[in-house]
Amino acid sequence: MKVLDGCEFFPDIGIDVLIKKSLIKVSDDNQYLWMHALLQDMGRKVVEEKCVDEPGKRCRLWKERDVHHVLTKNTPLHKLKIVNLEGSENLIQTPDFTTTPKLEALIMEGSTRLVDVHPSIGVLKRLKLLNLRDGKSLSSLPTKIRMESLETLILSSCSNLIRFPEIDGKMEHLKTLDLSSCYKIEYLPVNLQQVEFLEELDLSETSITEPLPFIFLLKNIKILSFNGRKGPSYKSRPNLPSLFKVIQGRWMNPIAPMLPLLSGLNSLRELKLRDCNLCEGDIPRDTSGLSSLTDLDLSGNNFISVPASLTQLSKLEFLYLINCKKLKYLPELLAFPNPSKTFDIIIPGSEIPEWFSQQKSGFSIKIPLPINLRKDSQWIGVASCYSFVNNDASCDIEVVDCEAFIYCRNSEEASCNGSIFQGRNRRQIDWSGWLVGKRFNEPIMKDHLFLRYWPRNKLYPISMEDKYGDCETNNLWTTDCLDWKCDELELSFIKSSVKVKKCGVRIVYEKDLEEVKELQCHTTQSSPDHEHIHQHSAHNDDPSVSITSHIKGKRNIYEEAEEEGPQL
Repeated sequence: MKVLDGCEFFPDIGIDVLIKKSLIKVSDDNQYLWMHALLQDMGRKVVEEKCVDEPGKRCRLWKERDVHHVLTKNTPLHKLKIVNLEGSENLIQTPDFTTTPKLEALIMEGSTRLVDVHPSIGVLKRLKLLNLRDGKSLSSLPTKIRMESLETLILSSCSNLIRFPEIDGKMEHLKTLDLSSCYKIEYLPVNLQQVEFLEELDLSETSITEPLPFIFLLKNIKILSFNGRKGPSYKSRPNLPSLFKVIQGRWMNPIAPMLPLLSGLNSLRELKLRDCNLCEGDIPRDTSGLSSLTDLDLSGNNFISVPASLTQLSKLEFLYLINCKKLKYLPELLAFPNPSKTFDIIIPGSEIPEWFSQQKSGFSIKIPLPINLRKDSQWIGVASCYSFVNNDASCDIEVVDCEAFIYCRNSEEASCNGSIFQGRNRRQIDWSGWLVGKRFNEPIMKDHLFLRYWPRNKLYPISMEDKYGDCETNNLWTTDCLDWKCDELELSFIKSSVKVKKCGVRIVYEKDLEEVKELQCHTTQSSPDHEHIHQHSAHNDDPSVSITSHIKGKRNIYEEAEEEGPQL
């Protein structure tokens, strides 16, 4: 948009015209744009016509014959900005890049036979993106790199890369560094601390065993990944037979002493510590410094209890505990979610507790709502429970949906916009769900209970104090009308591969909160051998988004607790 605006092309008007003519499509969040093939062909033709006989003078090359011509003739490419050689499995070495001084993006992902990268790559001053993902044959890069404009460096799955280059200069524009599955990289250069504006760092499955003291200097870091070490580098060291034990031993765990260094990273939003062999006591007691953390992945670790320090994370939305086989205890604030938030819990079991006062066989249930629903200030929400089993775990990802509908009558016979409603109006007020299937290590196959709690403002978000005042929530139907009388609630839990045996529901009042807590305590204490525990805060206020967008939440806990001995 900035480029078009700078050329005085009035992009807002032009793009709107293209959208109306179905030539382009823009995603709802304005992050993605799809282009019709006719528009793409027209753009390519315009570029070709500028330099018909000299492809080296074009700003873009996409035809194989043109690329072959400029590479074999060593043609200067002074205008070239993007080189995309993704999937070039026969590419063995790169050309000299001194002839492409304006290059901004170099993509060689999937060049699995690439063994030699020309040193000139390290001095491309305008390069913003370098992607060498899956360069499995690449063992080295230039000794030093000085890419002043580089924003994204992707070296993931370069499994034979031994050393990361020294950084010459500050490279202050670098935002993303991905070294995941670089199994043989054992250390990072000290001067990496100069990359102070780094926002995403992925060191998953590397061989780094020493704490990285420069981590605490990354004040702008938002995503940090240290996911497990399962690379082949450990098996390729016959002269160090105890290395595997060193990595696995709690007292020598390289991640544990690094965690306190993270406490001052108040910009950090996502922290991924999957399969890091974290044991009881390894997670610091003070996590208050991680004030922006929303996603925390502790899956596959060996602690027995989730540290109470995690309750200090006021913005935490997702907590992943997949395959934490020794986990037995959750801190209080995780066991009793906020009654003002929607949340889910999935636990093994087949009998719906009697506390759910209204029960019915099948996948849906309807209940009458209190007559004075709007004026009654004592009710705080609705709790539901479903007994189900997943009959088919063959799908990689399977979504189970939980829906809520309210039936309303218009007390004035007309809506706020003047249209007449005949009879009762059925309104969908929530639609969100859970993922089951092969994506999880052990898909849910036995009988389980799905519990969902909806807060009052989700089901009936109209202000009690001011009938015609502004509503603070973005519910699906708050802005339509304030004069409806709601008399019935319908809940359903559906998916083709999921068999729902029974439903239960209860309108929750303030006096019931203590009973809810006692019920959850009893469930946790009486089921120490639960194979799966999920807790998830479902949240969806936009009916226009796709089904995948409905799998969102404020907390997500997945526990697999088994009575097993220590695993070394």
